[in-house]
Amino acid sequence: MRDPTTYMGKLTYFGKVGNTSSRTPSSGADRLQILVIVQPFWALAMTCIRLSTLNLYAHLFSIHPRFRRACWIVAAACAIWLPCDMVACFMICQPVAFNWDPTIPGGKCGDTAVAYISMHVSNVIIDITIALLPVPVLWGLKMNTGKRVAIIFMFALGSL
Repeated sequence: MRDPTTYMGKLTYFGKVGNTSSRTPSSGADRLQILVIVQPFWALAMTCIRLSTLNLYAHLFSIHPRFRRACWIVAAACAIWLPCDMVACFMICQPVAFNWDPTIPGGKCGDTAVAYISMHVSNVIIDITIALLPVPVLWGLKMNTGKRVAIIFMFALGSL
């Protein structure tokens, strides 16, 4: 068994597959520590998925230079979003341990609600932009309306 007192130990100890009823985090502080650990990995994974999707779009529709430019602009927004999310996660409370232990003397937090809401709203905006980005190009295809709607629907399924 790994030492569950370290951050990574808690992540691996509580993340094992199998009967986890006896290995759930014992307190809210443990859950908040795990959240602080997992958040950067989630943000990195989301950014990689988005960049991969945008790269696919740029290659599929390479004959449309304006569309490719739009893909790179959204990719830049994704690349900017990642460090902003990391900073919001780690710098909102000083020291970082104040996130889960408000009894630390001298610790303080910024407005966490504003930080988290702004990050999640920007997250949703980027996702919707990526989902809607190919619609004008797909709608311009020379085929009947039913097929165009079906293709747009297939691309929209990929954004789920």
